[in-house]
Amino acid sequence: MYQATTANQPSFTLLNGITFNGSTNYFETSAYSASLNTAKFTIITSSVNLNNTAYGALYASRSSGATLRGFTSYKLDSTDNVNNWGIQYSQGAGTWNNNASTVTATSGKKFAIAYNLDTASNMVSTIINKTDNTAAVTKSVTGSGYLPALAVNTRIGAGRTETTPNFYYNGYITDVFYFNTNISNGQQTTILGLL
Repeated sequence: MYQATTANQPSFTLLNGITFNGSTNYFETSAYSASLNTAKFTIITSSVNLNNTAYGALYASRSSGATLRGFTSYKLDSTDNVNNWGIQYSQGAGTWNNNASTVTATSGKKFAIAYNLDTASNMVSTIINKTDNTAAVTKSVTGSGYLPALAVNTRIGAGRTETTPNFYYNGYITDVFYFNTNISNGQQTTILGLL
């Protein structure tokens, strides 16, 4: 468990988890942690989105500069109330890569998603979407050039960790799992089945 700080504390309810209001609420680690920015990892989140505005972020750890680093799990659309979710990851110098393998979440419905990132085999992302206890759907995309973030705090419920918070998440977040290795699709599906 990492110590987290926030100036705009989300609320907690037993029924829904932690509520993020889409405009000011987020959690942030109190300092950079290499343990949350490993060369390969799996991250799994479970949440209920409520008509997120443009680019609402579930989880973010990224840094800018001459070399871009890190990633953001977020709503890929610039249009409000369109719920296509995916991952944006670093390719080093130049631009952020928006993973073309997206999943669509229904507003107000349970939504769990898992990602694998790995620098050793470039970037392999597996997205598993589970909505309201329906079967998980797996999509895979191979990219290149993923680099972990350096010297930035990690955020839940907001993005753009290289500067002030932005792209706030609107809805409930019930679970966030970070594994410092790539777990298998079967292991991911088992965890998603418990959420």
